[in-house]
Amino acid sequence: MSWLQGHGFKVDQIPVSNRLVIFSGTAQQVEETFHPAMRLYEVDGVEHVANALDPQIPVALAGVVGGVVSLHDFRRQGQRTMRRALAVASPEYTTGGTNYLFPADWAAIYDLNPLYAAGVTGKGTTIAIVGRSNIVLSDVATFRTAGGLTANQPSVVLVSSNPGLVSGDQDEATLDVEWSGATAPGAAVNFVVAASTATTDGVDLSAQYIVNHASGQVMSTSYGSCEQDMGTTELAFYNALWQQAAAEGISAFVSSGDAGAADCYSGSSTTAAGAGVNGCVVRSMQHAWRDGVQRGNEQLEVLVGNEQCK
Repeated sequence: MSWLQGHGFKVDQIPVSNRLVIFSGTAQQVEETFHPAMRLYEVDGVEHVANALDPQIPVALAGVVGGVVSLHDFRRQGQRTMRRALAVASPEYTTGGTNYLFPADWAAIYDLNPLYAAGVTGKGTTIAIVGRSNIVLSDVATFRTAGGLTANQPSVVLVSSNPGLVSGDQDEATLDVEWSGATAPGAAVNFVVAASTATTDGVDLSAQYIVNHASGQVMSTSYGSCEQDMGTTELAFYNALWQQAAAEGISAFVSSGDAGAADCYSGSSTTAAGAGVNGCVVRSMQHAWRDGVQRGNEQLEVLVGNEQCK
């Protein structure tokens, strides 16, 4: 810490685990201290900032410093895919060849109703959601009302500054908060929001906050990056973070997309300490709704990648 401060950096936070140092400074301080050769890049018409060389750490600190997690603004990608934007706020259950899932459908597909009937609803458990955009809480309330769920407002924790409503990420965050609470209707949902900086993804800052503050017994991350594009320190950071989460008794879930576990082909985490969660494709959704009436007690056949599940 004193070495960073000696180079003019501001130490913003040392998490309670004492395994990270979150610091900030100017581009000049970064260049003079770590010699990363910061450059501007244009990728698909979008300008990015990133290091051209690996950051350099003094030999004297090599035994205690693993490296700098991130010096770029290539953000982790959300794993959702938008099929069609709904024209109205009220749910459209079926349109064309597309059918929309509701909480009771999910309960039928995954046979959760016996658990609900036995009183297993997530009550007494907190689910922490990783986010880098704020949400509109009334959207969650509207979703729960439309889905026949009891009111259960999520808590919002700001890691530092409020990022506001970030285009694209707001949809991901709202979806994550709504459906985690729909699957476990009795659980408390703790939405942890961290604003991205010029060189650090808010996803990283949110995830480390959740683990270091034990913000929930379960945590969900719906973002990923191609592992071959991540640096050695980035990979080590997440491997250590999920191991720490497991040691604390936190079940860490990461969306893995539908093909591949390294997120280079729409996949995600491969660490043994975190669980990759695959998306399901519902095959027989026409049986979920008939004549505008929900048939939530029907077991539907679904697909996981190329595998069937019930």
